[in-house]
Amino acid sequence: MSDLFENKEREIEFAGGGIYFYLYQQSGDLTQLDRAIEIWQEAFNHMEHDSSEFPLCLNMLSYGLNERFEHTQNLSDLNEAARLLELGLSVCEVGSSPFVQCLNNLGNVLSIRYEYTQDAADQDRAIQLYGQVAEHTPLDAPELPQQLHNLCSCLLGRFVRTKNISDLNRAIRAWEEILASTSVDSQYRSMHLGNLDNGLRMRYALTENIADLERALEVLSILIQETPLDSLQRPDYLNRFSQALLTRYEHTDKLSDLDSAILLWEHHVEQTPLASADRPARLNFLAYGLSKRYDRSKDLPTLERAISLLEEALSLAPSGSAISLHSLSNLADIFRTRYTDSNDLSDLEHAISLLELTIAQSPVDSPDLPSLKRNLRNALLKHYAITSNEDDVVRANKLA
Repeated sequence: MSDLFENKEREIEFAGGGIYFYLYQQSGDLTQLDRAIEIWQEAFNHMEHDSSEFPLCLNMLSYGLNERFEHTQNLSDLNEAARLLELGLSVCEVGSSPFVQCLNNLGNVLSIRYEYTQDAADQDRAIQLYGQVAEHTPLDAPELPQQLHNLCSCLLGRFVRTKNISDLNRAIRAWEEILASTSVDSQYRSMHLGNLDNGLRMRYALTENIADLERALEVLSILIQETPLDSLQRPDYLNRFSQALLTRYEHTDKLSDLDSAILLWEHHVEQTPLASADRPARLNFLAYGLSKRYDRSKDLPTLERAISLLEEALSLAPSGSAISLHSLSNLADIFRTRYTDSNDLSDLEHAISLLELTIAQSPVDSPDLPSLKRNLRNALLKHYAITSNEDDVVRANKLA
């Protein structure tokens, strides 16, 4: 027998629930989970709130209810788990291990309930609870990174909902804290590095503070350096690094960043089999980089290579798929670019055909439709200015 229970009969009763819960974990049989909850509930109902084992039993019961909700989506289980944990907070000594456990578990329950109900009050309360958990956890505690991760996830979710940058700032600070306390060999380190990169680049998109982009590139460099060459995640990290380089190029006009990004995308394409579902997207990235280089150099073979890459992407991507539509749109943009420099009417006409095809294949609720229609209308009016074909005006007016 353990020293956690003052009443050995009660300990045996709770252990019975634990056996059924173990059987549920092994088999996935919900009837075993139901029986465990039933046993724990019965024991809990006869327990004094001031007994030393009360917080432990309360957390076990709430965990079982939470687990059952994951299967049944019965909100009453989640509500009861939240009620029990709120009760636990009211009876536990502030700062004690059971108190921190109740804080963390209640934060988990409310986070899950928010995803189910979208009640902002649950998300706000979960953030408050996770913040308290971090405050009561020693800096060298092995569980601190996970607790901070929970806080960051909620903060990022609230930022997406409210667009309050203070939440994003707080999440980035917490991710930096997580990295400082996470060893290089931690299985979660790559996840934490990736989260910090996402947060920094998200903030850069809002503020255009180059320091965030510089730090994101540092973080991605670490991530790439610490990732094995044969890791399935490595291509994604390299691609993110390339995109960050391109973003910095667009901010600073530093050509070496563009050249480095193109070099990485060249490597991606070389390493990607023809049959890979990733190849069309990687061809698009490389084509985009080459089109940016053309904007600087006006070297026509560079633009012609970009066209060939996008045509290959179209030949590989399923018709009407997102990457196919993206390829069509990008190819139309390149032909419009070439027309601007060449005044070759066939380039403009090709761009018009590609835009019409993109619009025809796009879903009616596509967020890209307004810009596609605007580009097509402008192209038609340019065509009319040269040919005086009234049909161009009629088609353009239908897009207004």
